[in-house]
Amino acid sequence: MSLTELEQRLVEAATEGDELQCRGGEIRANVIRSLLVGQWTDEPLDPHGIQVADARITGSLDLDGMDTKTQLRFSRCRFTERITAQRAHLRLLALECCELSLRRARLRGDDTVAVDLRWASAARVWFDSAMLRQGGDAERPDTWRPGGTIHLEGFVYTALDSREAGAADTLLEWIRHSTPSYAPQPYRQLAAYHRSLGHETEARGTQMPQQHDALRRGAITGAVPRLGQRLFGLLLGYGYRTWRALAALVVVVALACGTGVAAGHTPADGGAPAAARPDGTACSIVEQIGVGLHRGLPVISTGISDRCDLRTTSLPGQLYTVAGWVVQVAAWALATLVVAGYTGLIRKRE
Repeated sequence: MSLTELEQRLVEAATEGDELQCRGGEIRANVIRSLLVGQWTDEPLDPHGIQVADARITGSLDLDGMDTKTQLRFSRCRFTERITAQRAHLRLLALECCELSLRRARLRGDDTVAVDLRWASAARVWFDSAMLRQGGDAERPDTWRPGGTIHLEGFVYTALDSREAGAADTLLEWIRHSTPSYAPQPYRQLAAYHRSLGHETEARGTQMPQQHDALRRGAITGAVPRLGQRLFGLLLGYGYRTWRALAALVVVVALACGTGVAAGHTPADGGAPAAARPDGTACSIVEQIGVGLHRGLPVISTGISDRCDLRTTSLPGQLYTVAGWVVQVAAWALATLVVAGYTGLIRKRE
């Protein structure tokens, strides 16, 4: 295989540490790989590595198993096929404003593989959100079309860079929507990256999307476990939004109060209300609220039952009694969740 004039200039630029401006010219991906393993030149590559701008990279860029300290930086390049770096160890992989066309790379059906980084490692990764697009106007994100999937399971990195402020947020969206299936490791790696910067809040912020993803992609099977996962997410945010259970508990307390007031205004046998004094006369509003709290939240002692209570000999009184039991069960369950949530006993981490 012989080099084209542009590829020969790439070899010279890599040894001199310069960026090669290609102006739309083509470079074969296998030339880049062979250059990394020491072909085409007897001189060592410059520490700045291979820097390519405005090129069309043809063929699959195969970095599988590569262990190199040479940096790889591509700016405004168009890749015609996939990038793979399974079990590779790279110093820098930078994809700045690049586009992955992927007309021939196939995973299964109509899915395309954009980037495969399974079990690879890199000290620093540079990318932007436009990387996984296929066609469209570069200045108009609304015209971008999906650009395939990205494999990230086992991928380990130390730093993330991007020309955009939300590099980690972009990566999180890729993990959620551009990976072929659910895997916990990419979420754990992103959380570890945040913690390495001292950003514990951002690290916890990866846990809820992870649990949503596990549910959405069928990693949790069975009707009962899936229902439990949904309720756990709704009420506690998987242990990271305990205030939701606390808010629900406040609603249950209000419901208990409302039950007592409603019972005090519901006619029962003999014209007396379902919640009444022993002589059958109506209770005051305060007493009605006390009845609701006593029946629904027995842990709260109101001292009202001797003066005002539900008349369980009547049908309305019996119905309100059953309603109080339901409220009581809900209150105990929510109180338990609140305590467990604030003590961190039930946070989902996988």
